Amino acid sequence: MLRVDSQDSTYRNVLNAKQRRSRLDICFELLEVIWTKDEIKPTQLMYKANLSWRMLSEILTYLSERELVNFTAVGTRRTVALTEKGRRCLQRLHEARCALIPEDQDSVGDFGESAKVFPSVVAPPVVGGNSQGTR
Repeated sequence: MLRVDSQDSTYRNVLNAKQRRSRLDICFELLEVIWTKDEIKPTQLMYKANLSWRMLSEILTYLSERELVNFTAVGTRRTVALTEKGRRCLQRLHEARCALIPEDQDSVGDFGESAKVFPSVVAPPVVGGNSQGTR
């Protein structure tokens, strides 16, 4: 019998690992991955987000219809990049999650290890900054 202890983080991690990601969680994760890479090939995005090709295509179409991401094709190479609207959306999602989920709460990371909900290396994008030569 599994002993349930409120202090036992392993038990919480096991519960979190068995929960399915919501569509919003998947969209948020895709936007974050695209933001960290500036632009990325769809196949690489599929592996980083741990999605099937069908699910990735469906969600990228959804994000593209809402003008959060755009596709660029150079020859046979196709990449996905965030639009300015996508950066603003990602920043708002990040702020909402930070307000709802305490920073010291652990969760299961992408590969099953315990990690912070928002790692310090992935800060929200600064909208309106001139860091990449945009206006």
